[in-house]
Amino acid sequence: MEQDKKETKEKKKKSGGRRAYLNDFKPNVAGEFIYTGKKIGWKAPRRETLVKLWILSAAGVIAGVIAGCTPQTGMEGTVWAVLPYVLALVAAVSEMWAIGRLSAAGEQIREYVFQATAKQLPARSFLTALFAGVAILGEAVNVFALPFHGKMGAGLLLLFLEAVMFVSAILIHRLVMGLEWEE
Repeated sequence: MEQDKKETKEKKKKSGGRRAYLNDFKPNVAGEFIYTGKKIGWKAPRRETLVKLWILSAAGVIAGVIAGCTPQTGMEGTVWAVLPYVLALVAAVSEMWAIGRLSAAGEQIREYVFQATAKQLPARSFLTALFAGVAILGEAVNVFALPFHGKMGAGLLLLFLEAVMFVSAILIHRLVMGLEWEE
């Protein structure tokens, strides 16, 4: 029985899994754990790239929050406008979280952090752009195709803010896809 438990633990260690990166930490003489795994470095100027990412990400999230505060009939009850907007905002916040974690990682990024941030940013920015695009279409239907009972200025402002989310996500995607890394 104990033999089986030991074998199971050994298999989990070797096979990886969700916490496989913990195998890259080894104790030193003082008893502290130090990272001994692979590190990945920036080829692009780190500071400039992060400033661009932060500005674009902040623009998208701020536009999304302001869009949610816009008094517009489409945002008050139509699923085809509200659901994609909410999903776009959640994806934009997730994008910002990854950029924050990438910023905190330093010049040399641990491999597990790299996998969770730089490798995930293209997918997160794609989802943000996708959902923001669908939100724009849903709101355009509310403003231009259906009998519109709201304020035209608020409807156009909402479309503009959703477009800001869309464009910022596209620009983040292009920037991150163009980055090169040193192993």
